[in-house]
Amino acid sequence: MKRNQLLARAAAQVLLSGPDADWTQSAAIDDDHGHGCTERRTIRTVKANDTLFPGARQAFRLRRDVGDLDGIWTSKEIVYGITSLPADLAGAAHLNHYERTHWGVENRLHASG
Repeated sequence: MKRNQLLARAAAQVLLSGPDADWTQSAAIDDDHGHGCTERRTIRTVKANDTLFPGARQAFRLRRDVGDLDGIWTSKEIVYGITSLPADLAGAAHLNHYERTHWGVENRLHASG
């Protein structure tokens, strides 16, 4: 969700707030090591409907932590998003994977352009 979608973003933040322990049933964590760093991607998902955004079926909060291979985290980024895929077709682990591959495609497109 872009920062200019103020109402939808604020609603998603409220829907997806709270401690990690509250999200064990609808969350997934993926760790990746490479290029001299470690990345941990933690995603939370919640059902959504057209009141959040037309066609929305899920909202998600993706936290990316990046650090050195020694285990010290050096940066954190939190992004919010929505998808038209319902939870029975794309759970938290699937969305985490889809988000990762989406940004891989984006980065390749920008690098070649």
